Amino acid sequence: MSDQKIKILCVEDEIDIRSNISDILRDEGYEVVEAENGYHAYELFIEHRPDLIISDIMMPKLDGFGLLKMVRDTTGLKNSAIPFIFLTALGQKENVLKGVNLSANDYLVKPIDFDLLIAKVKEKTENSKRIDDVHQGQISNLKNQISVMLPKDVFNYLDVITEISGNLKNEPYGPLPHRSYLEEIKKIYDQLLREEGHSQQQPVPDKHRTRGKSKAVSVLSGGDNTKDTTLSKSGKRKSSTSLRGKSK
Repeated sequence: MSDQKIKILCVEDEIDIRSNISDILRDEGYEVVEAENGYHAYELFIEHRPDLIISDIMMPKLDGFGLLKMVRDTTGLKNSAIPFIFLTALGQKENVLKGVNLSANDYLVKPIDFDLLIAKVKEKTENSKRIDDVHQGQISNLKNQISVMLPKDVFNYLDVITEISGNLKNEPYGPLPHRSYLEEIKKIYDQLLREEGHSQQQPVPDKHRTRGKSKAVSVLSGGDNTKDTTLSKSGKRKSSTSLRGKSK
């Protein structure tokens, strides 16, 4: 959750109750999306990505339990673990237990105490934001640790790999597989190893450091002028330059 308004999905089939809850939440500064049953609520959940759901249990078409299960079973969405508060009638203990087993976060008993409602909403959304901040901090720390541990030149190597992959798609030696591809990739690998060994012995200016990258990309893009030989399908030896010319 960011500095934008916290968004709440209110699910209740009785329009008067739903309107009362929504109006009070809006007065408190929340953005509210309303649904009259579980199916409609799930569609709005996918579309609006709310920060919290308040839902009745007994509703037509799809009840609150079904909605909760669909939300929790949704893969690929960060907020599938969204805080979920059930509304239940007085004395429906079995509903509360079932909701807890389905990983509901809390419940409110009807008739609704609106002061308690606001308190629970604040608690759940603030806790969710704290957890999200902790996760983002852990991810940031992990990225920093990786960047410290990796060699400085690794990103140059990644650039080489990316550009080589793009050039391979053009198949300069004809359709894959072809042994010339392996030969040229080995040259690139050997060149990178030589440059790495050289850079460990003495400082290398940036223009020399990138020479191997340019050479590597040039080889597979058809820009190298060396006359490397390779066997054609007929068994005759042909230069890699002539092979490139035919592919074009």
